[in-house]
Amino acid sequence: MPNELKFTSEQEAITEAMRCSQGEATSLVIEAGAGCAKSTTIEAGARGIRGPALAVAFGARDAERMGKKFPPNFLSKSFNSLGNGAWNRRVGFAKPDDKKMGNIVTQLGKDDGITWAGDNWLEVVRVASLAMHAGIVPEEFAHLGEGLTPNSEGEWLRIASDVVLDQSDAGVVVEYARRALVMDIEQALLAKISFDDQVYCPTLFGGQFPTFQNIVVDEDQDLSPLNVRMIERCMRGDAARVIAVGDRRQGIYAFRGALGDAADQLRLLRSARPWQEFPLMTTFRCPKVVVERQLRHVPGFTAWEGSPEGKVKSLIRLEGEGWNWQDIQGEAAEIAEAEGRTPSITVVCRNNGPLLSMAFKLIRQGISIQVLGREIGKGLIALSRKLVPDDGASALTCQMEIDKWRDEQTSELLANGKEEKIAGIADKAECLFAVLNGGARDAGTLRRMLESLFARTDGRVILSTIHKIKGHEADIVVLLDPWRIPSKWARRALEGGNGIPFEQEMNLRYVAETRTRRTLILADIGDFSII
Repeated sequence: MPNELKFTSEQEAITEAMRCSQGEATSLVIEAGAGCAKSTTIEAGARGIRGPALAVAFGARDAERMGKKFPPNFLSKSFNSLGNGAWNRRVGFAKPDDKKMGNIVTQLGKDDGITWAGDNWLEVVRVASLAMHAGIVPEEFAHLGEGLTPNSEGEWLRIASDVVLDQSDAGVVVEYARRALVMDIEQALLAKISFDDQVYCPTLFGGQFPTFQNIVVDEDQDLSPLNVRMIERCMRGDAARVIAVGDRRQGIYAFRGALGDAADQLRLLRSARPWQEFPLMTTFRCPKVVVERQLRHVPGFTAWEGSPEGKVKSLIRLEGEGWNWQDIQGEAAEIAEAEGRTPSITVVCRNNGPLLSMAFKLIRQGISIQVLGREIGKGLIALSRKLVPDDGASALTCQMEIDKWRDEQTSELLANGKEEKIAGIADKAECLFAVLNGGARDAGTLRRMLESLFARTDGRVILSTIHKIKGHEADIVVLLDPWRIPSKWARRALEGGNGIPFEQEMNLRYVAETRTRRTLILADIGDFSII
């Protein structure tokens, strides 16, 4: 939102409602659309809140921004920083170690005399982490606190089914993940913690949280059950007031435990007291044509009157025509001529495979790029080592092993009624094929190319999945393979079968398209040509 603009009536209503003297105001739910000056609005409203207050966000960067913009009576924290302080007061100073869980899994393997095959080590680490996010408490520590999710075999296997690439490994992965979690908690009680421990341990095992009369919660659509419990632990009695800000239609992280409807869960924490709802739906980011495309999914979404008309351009053409990077550069040149600056460009896609294919095509044309999601690269490297451990194995051998793995996993998922997970297998295979097609002559080269690709920290063009692009925006957004949204598994879920929640898919499209400041381009990677 430009600094010189006056607040809209929506913003004025919110800032007025946020102002209060201690103990006299109601809690608020603010539904803030994409690019609707959410931060500016709540920063202004916070200046009217008196007494000790808490502002909590997910990322350290957002918490730091709130700390600079909110008045000094606010303690501004990320959920991890808030939890870390609570655990410090419980067990003494605890410095987080991001390698802690990985070291535990490595040690368990050494103790049992096993060498982790391929990506099994990473799978154990991820399953243990997801169990923590779900709030599972092993029976060894049930006396310290009650879990949020049952510590059952079925629940562990359900978590593993979203992570384990070879389902025949699920039992072993779960066994070691459970043992790793027990060891992790033991070490946390001795003040040795990980990034995940900062939220998990203090919330479930008696961390000493500070309490506040007023609590502002940013991005409430991304809250997990653990995060909601943390907020409850920070409320100063029944009179505590919560101001929850977010956009449920930007809720795209259900796969990692986000509730999506966390605002409803927060209401239950103080259901005996009144709540008020406020819309914040005038976007200062998105051009008018992009806003128009969102109205069916986001009723009431409105472009600011001074927003540009913008452009939506389709490069999905009839067979044989295709498109190339000059089409994108032409759009960039129009913006540069009109506004006297170099426009930013981002390429987004629902899946990783098309992005990696696009990345290598752009590299071959000398275009500097940055691919978001370093952990994606690590996972693909681990998978390649499992499938083709010999660095000298030829590209043809790699292709055959990837084909074999994909077909075996697909058959097993079909046999077990888990068809909705086939898309993830296909995407990983497509990623590895993209690297092979990008010039990898053998397995060792494939892995080095992946390491190099995801190590890039700057570039003229950003490439990202939709899940990774939250918080970013660009003048030109290229939505690659828009036909992938909704996936066929989401359509199947809509018809009553197993699959991906349809609402999540529509949210993905909304998030992708609303990163746009000027021009949205729809394009198919299959039609792209190098000139």
